[in-house]
Amino acid sequence: MPPVPEPQDSALDRARKRLAAGDARGALAELALLLQADPGNARAHYERGLAHLAVKDPLAAIADFTRSIEIDPKSADAYNNRGSARFALEDAGSALADYDRALELNPKLGEAYYNRGNVRFAAKDLAGALADFNRALEFNPRLSEAYNNRGSVHRALDQPERAIEDFTRAIEINPRYALAYANRAAVRRAHGQTREALADYNLALHFEPNDAKFLLGRGLVRKASGDLAGALADFTRSIDLGPAAADALVQRGIAYYERWSEGGRRESSEEGQRALLDLSRAIELKTPNPEAWLYRGLVHYFRRAPEDAVADLTEAIRLSQSVTALRYRGLSFRDAGEFERAVADFSKAITLQPEDSDLFVHRGLARFYLRDYPAAIEDFTQAIRLNGKDARAWGSRGAAYSETRRFEEAIEDFTRVIELTPEDAAPFLGRGTAWMKRGRLDEAIRDFAQSSKLDPKDARPHFHRGRCLRAQGKIGEAADAFSRAIALDPDKPDPYVDRARCLRILRDFDGALKDVDRALRLRRDHVRALLERALILRQTGDLDGAISAVEEVLRSEPANARAFQNRGLLRRDRGLFDQAIDDFSRAIELRPNGAGAYYSRGVTRMRRLRAMDVEDDREEVLRAIEDYSKSIEIDPEMTRALEKMAVAHVRIGDLDAAVRDCTRAIEIDPAAVKPYRSRARVHRRRGDFAEAVRDYTTALDRAPDSPEILVERADALRLHGDVEGALRDFTRAIEFDPRRADLLRSRGDLHRARGDHDSAIRDYSSALEVDPKDAASHWGRAESHQAKGDAHASAEDRERAARLSPGYADVLYSGAAMDAPAPAAETESAGVYFHRALTHFYRGAYAEAIRALDESLRRRPDDPRALYARALANYRAWERTCFTERRRFVALETDLARAVELQPGYAQAYNVRGLARTRGGDAAGAVADFTKALDILPRYAAAFHNRGHAHVAARQYDPAIRDFDAALGIHPAYAAALAGRGQARFLRWKDSGAPSSSPEFTAAMQDFDAALDANPGYGEALRLRGTALLQAGLESAGLADLHRALELQPNPDLHNALGTHFLGRRNYREAIDHFHRAIDLNTLHYDSYSKRGLARYGLGDFSGALAEWEAACRIMPDLRRTLQPFIDRARTRLK
Repeated sequence: MPPVPEPQDSALDRARKRLAAGDARGALAELALLLQADPGNARAHYERGLAHLAVKDPLAAIADFTRSIEIDPKSADAYNNRGSARFALEDAGSALADYDRALELNPKLGEAYYNRGNVRFAAKDLAGALADFNRALEFNPRLSEAYNNRGSVHRALDQPERAIEDFTRAIEINPRYALAYANRAAVRRAHGQTREALADYNLALHFEPNDAKFLLGRGLVRKASGDLAGALADFTRSIDLGPAAADALVQRGIAYYERWSEGGRRESSEEGQRALLDLSRAIELKTPNPEAWLYRGLVHYFRRAPEDAVADLTEAIRLSQSVTALRYRGLSFRDAGEFERAVADFSKAITLQPEDSDLFVHRGLARFYLRDYPAAIEDFTQAIRLNGKDARAWGSRGAAYSETRRFEEAIEDFTRVIELTPEDAAPFLGRGTAWMKRGRLDEAIRDFAQSSKLDPKDARPHFHRGRCLRAQGKIGEAADAFSRAIALDPDKPDPYVDRARCLRILRDFDGALKDVDRALRLRRDHVRALLERALILRQTGDLDGAISAVEEVLRSEPANARAFQNRGLLRRDRGLFDQAIDDFSRAIELRPNGAGAYYSRGVTRMRRLRAMDVEDDREEVLRAIEDYSKSIEIDPEMTRALEKMAVAHVRIGDLDAAVRDCTRAIEIDPAAVKPYRSRARVHRRRGDFAEAVRDYTTALDRAPDSPEILVERADALRLHGDVEGALRDFTRAIEFDPRRADLLRSRGDLHRARGDHDSAIRDYSSALEVDPKDAASHWGRAESHQAKGDAHASAEDRERAARLSPGYADVLYSGAAMDAPAPAAETESAGVYFHRALTHFYRGAYAEAIRALDESLRRRPDDPRALYARALANYRAWERTCFTERRRFVALETDLARAVELQPGYAQAYNVRGLARTRGGDAAGAVADFTKALDILPRYAAAFHNRGHAHVAARQYDPAIRDFDAALGIHPAYAAALAGRGQARFLRWKDSGAPSSSPEFTAAMQDFDAALDANPGYGEALRLRGTALLQAGLESAGLADLHRALELQPNPDLHNALGTHFLGRRNYREAIDHFHRAIDLNTLHYDSYSKRGLARYGLGDFSGALAEWEAACRIMPDLRRTLQPFIDRARTRLK
């Protein structure tokens, strides 16, 4: 019998057995033979598809499953497995369709649910995946893969407990399931269970020791637990194995970075370079991990490669809004000086992480460098709220307060830093600087000394200490301090300039010049050094050298009109009139609308004529008149030019024109004194004595306290024949200064002329008591003695006169001297809390002082000294808020009322209440309080001074001047009273509209000069004098005063004054710079906002102007009415 063919079913079974035993190739061979014999066998195609899947040939598997479905369209298993083959080829859509069809054919096919769950999970359809894995487990509760994958879904849904439960169940079913261990380890790592995670990764690697991803995961756990060496070993093995190389490179790079950080990030360290190499390789492998860009950016940042850092951190931010990336990109921008971009990055980071105090510190510092101090202070304050122990935040806020002249708050902040970090030199330096700017020089010097002790290599404390010592008049010690600063940092020019100033004062001119030269070698355009050199050379009589110093400026700025004008003034002083005229002419070419240069050229022409003593000078005088006329054309209010032109007209004999000049000056400024006096002199010269007397009388109506005008009117009255009137004027002039020999002698002459020889002899004798060598008085007395018949006395006086001055002439009249402070008495302290309060008060901690005084008064409620002290502390606290906290005023008024009730003679309490009322706008109440204080203490100089300021606040200049005079009568060197009187006279002059040639203006200048003689470092007197000089057209002198005042102490009013000057000159950019600095020093300086708006408007920046004016109106709402026309105009321009 022929052999019986083997049944197909047995061949199919044999193939299945081979496949089940892992022999997929054998199964394929069996099935190939079977399908040759029976190509329509659907089951054989299905089994061969499974074998193709087993050998990872999904395309062949799809062909077989498809053929099986064509033969048997109802085969759910074929659809299910074709779906798996398609999913292996990443054809998720087709795979999902096959799983759906399989489940339509067999809703109980648990494997299809499992497979479809995998597709849905890959597509991030977490809800669908979870439902499918649940159904799969309903049909097969021991399907470990379904538990594992459902655990992954729970992990993605941030359900760690459920995820761990599923991974654990998978492991219980299959204790050798490495992936389930690894997945459970990942969840535990993410939730800080590092020990448990490490155990799971160890088990996963026990079963699959060469799995790169498991090694990567264990490396992350080891890194998190501080085992960097173990982490690096795992990352390295993972990289070597390949499949997870990019991620492992990222993590190894991070591990190297962290080890580099632990070692102080030395540039020579290999870890930094290794980190850079690994992260760069990962990026080359196209890793999607933003940490690669982030950490490479950090490496670049700390290796000082800011451009590379910004590029990498920008990519990290694009991939993931990382707070760290934003933080360090912001720091990179800040380090590169791109502060606006830094602020933008820190702001974004704060939005993402608003509780991070460091971010507020970083943004605050960027704003600080932008000079946006109010915003910086807000940021530092928020950082302190979040972390009250952040010394950087306290110190940075202290620096910002110092820049805005809020020195008390700055000192408090630096004190807090010192409490937090007592071994840090920086806060002592910061606090010392604040003390110095506040004028508390002893405290500043102590802090600078401590800063130097903590950081002996820092030159800055020595430099600042030198400035304090110089301000105290300790010039030698100051020079030593500057020398120490130079020894520590010889490459900074400023200490050389300051030491040069000390040496100049000590008259070591050679040493001073050497220091200036060193400073200029370090920085050729150092303006202070050039100016100091000019001062030294001038003081040594080297005017040519001083001119050369000014020429240094011209070399760097050859078109600087102001420099030419200043050199012209120096050359004129030197007697180089032709060269001075050339300089003024060049200044006019550069700035044709500069009235000052024309005026100065005219003055120089006239001085040159006087120096040359030329008879035929008409043409040159006419040129001077032309210059004066041009200056008046440019500045019609320049009355001093009219007065000089009148003098020029007198020189050429055109007295009518001279009268017209003076009359025009009077029309411009009817309240001025000098034009009347000048016209009176012209009238007297032309013999119109009655007109002269009328003009002198008008001048005296405006300046009744001028002995010089009285003397000139007396002379006009004498010439007019009114001897009685002349005597009255001389008598009044003598009352101003009874020891003026010239006035006594002149009155004696008048008495002698009218035959009253007894009165004449008395006056001549009084004059000789003052000046025994006054030959004219001897001669006049001799005449009177002779008239009375006393020949002996007459002969004796004539002999003395002849001996003293055989050809004597009348002595010219001279001016009167001026004078000025008595400090108020101090109150004594009482009680422990009172002493504690005083300690707080003197360090500027007013809130603490008030609390201590509350305790003192709780124990002793009727202590007037404690009430007074608490009132004073409230006043200072009120002052700190720019006098905006009205409750402080109410509190101090209550305390002072009680203090004077308990002690009616408490003059100091009335004085302080008067100060508060002045600040509160109640000038009348303030005057009443100061008056009460003076009733109690009639020689209370401070009360006179303060009442004077209250009168000034009420625009009552005459009583103000009387009060300042009274203060000066008590204390002749009272600098503040001298400056106060100068201010009152200046404001009275300003309100009167008089020209700068008026005696009022001159008297104001004399007061400011006297204040500076009494206290050379008194910046307020410099500010007031500088402002007055600018308004009088003396630009170079005015600017010099304001800049000198700024050297002494930066002040918003000074910058505002300079800005106002440049605004008037239409130098808008210079004006904006000064207004900006004023606002930096005082963010509430509304006048600077307002004027900066005008400057921006002048530059065509209408939106900027609107912003400035709105800021001004927010601070001072009443300003809107004034600014509204400008605001409307700017809005129209914008449209």
